[in-house]
Amino acid sequence: MSETETRPGVLKAGGAALWVAAGAAAAVGIARIVQYGAFQDASARACDEVVDLEPSGGWPDSSFPCEQFGPAAWYLPYWAAVAASLVFAALLVAAAIGTARGRRGARTLAAVAAPLGVVLWALPSLFHLGYVFATETANEADSLVAEQVYDHLPTWFGPGESVLEIIFVLAAALALLLLFRPAATAHLGR
Repeated sequence: MSETETRPGVLKAGGAALWVAAGAAAAVGIARIVQYGAFQDASARACDEVVDLEPSGGWPDSSFPCEQFGPAAWYLPYWAAVAASLVFAALLVAAAIGTARGRRGARTLAAVAAPLGVVLWALPSLFHLGYVFATETANEADSLVAEQVYDHLPTWFGPGESVLEIIFVLAAALALLLLFRPAATAHLGR
């Protein structure tokens, strides 16, 4: 019998769950790349709109719209989120391929990459911590800009991204649960 035929079902299912998690992370990264133009347009539009909202006498904190949201503070976190989702997708693809080949190190890679992906990327994104951080730490005008940008993104984007992140979290947890079952451990330990 071949290696594939003797591989326990939990190992096959764990590998499939890794593929699902990797696909969800990659889909979020690709969606963010596709939506980058809309993000840029929304950012420019928000800056213009908030300038028009300036109260007579200026903002109480002497701020000006988009003074804190320069390229590094605004676009760098966006691309960091893209990079994080794609890096975790690539790591889980590597773990899935290694698991399919019966490599013990692949399970270790999954055991490291999946929880890190959940904690460092999926949960912060799921709870919109970047948006919360942007609105809470910015000056008054830039807090309004962040709210405007958030409101200008397509209505499907936030919920769609959240669904994919939930799929990532559940698939990553299922993969680890399956990959560390006794049958998988016995197969990989031989």
